[in-house]
Amino acid sequence: MSARPYSLAWAGIPLVLFVLVPASTACWNSGSFVPDSMACEDAFAKLAECCPGFGRRAACLVACSDYNFSCDGMLGVSATFPAITGPESDCIREATCEDLRQRGVCERAMVVEDRTFSSVVGNTSTTPKPSSCAEPIPEPAGVKLCL
Repeated sequence: MSARPYSLAWAGIPLVLFVLVPASTACWNSGSFVPDSMACEDAFAKLAECCPGFGRRAACLVACSDYNFSCDGMLGVSATFPAITGPESDCIREATCEDLRQRGVCERAMVVEDRTFSSVVGNTSTTPKPSSCAEPIPEPAGVKLCL
């Protein structure tokens, strides 16, 4: 009786489980797709291509954490937004490299930082707004790159 060789289908299972599934869920945040994160990554790639000396210092993360701990009295929300917004990302991706340099986008991109929002307070008798990630969170102002 000869040994039966492993089929290619069995070899593909680890690829699917450990590479494709995690990659496909990387753009999901609390069960919802975050298109601004991908647009932000694309904009950073364009800036790296077009702007001499560009060094990325910010992230395209989207995260939200509820703080409602009675033991330490903390209540509120801490949120992180993509460093480059969706409309700014579109503007950067659609512009030519020369246009980005002439309009000063490259210079402004050098100082882009992470954008965060926090409504966490230490006194739970004062209810901050928003008090949970389920409520609308105002996106903080940041450097406007593509005007």
